[in-house]
Amino acid sequence: LYQEAGDHDLAETLLQDIAISYRRMGELDKAREYLEQNEEYTRRLGDWSQLTSNLLQQGYLAEDQGRLDDALDAYDQALALARQHDAPYDAASALLAMAWPWMLRGEHARALALVQRAHAGFAGLGDESANDMVFLRMGQANAGLGRHAQAMAWYTLAAEALERSNNRRYLALLYRARAGSERELGRDDEAFADLERYIELRESITGVERGEQAPSLRSQS
Repeated sequence: LYQEAGDHDLAETLLQDIAISYRRMGELDKAREYLEQNEEYTRRLGDWSQLTSNLLQQGYLAEDQGRLDDALDAYDQALALARQHDAPYDAASALLAMAWPWMLRGEHARALALVQRAHAGFAGLGDESANDMVFLRMGQANAGLGRHAQAMAWYTLAAEALERSNNRRYLALLYRARAGSERELGRDDEAFADLERYIELRESITGVERGEQAPSLRSQS
């Protein structure tokens, strides 16, 4: 409709939204295609804010595909861009995003330092919108360092924030992570209950994703 109206700029801004939708549906190659188109557009336009968001999305996608080096490179670019344009919220978002690839590499101390810097950045702005993920990553990093009691304290805060935001995807991640620390602390019944919650929620999320994917696949056939 935007293209028919001759508003090509607004049409191209939708490329990132389309990419995010494809990623959430599990169509990662299509998501990458649209993100690359959007990156080319934002660089041509000089829209650094949308470019920063695009780079973060490219990093999340690279994580999903197991391309950790590419993910970290995208986050590094996003962080540099945010600092160049004095955008502290975007800088904190990039620092938070960097933590997970380092955890996947077993670098939990490095990941914890990144989350702490992100937390300080958000707090300095008085912004609590990212608390759910900040607290979850704090817990995961501490768990990776064997500090399971500290991890549980962060998971409690994460659970409260996630229940308020009703982010089912992150809540599933919390249940799985918390079950690991509960098991390490000898709280087997609680660990089992959280694993059941995780499985139930993941099945529900997967069912929704399959329902979203079917019309897309039909439209491409």
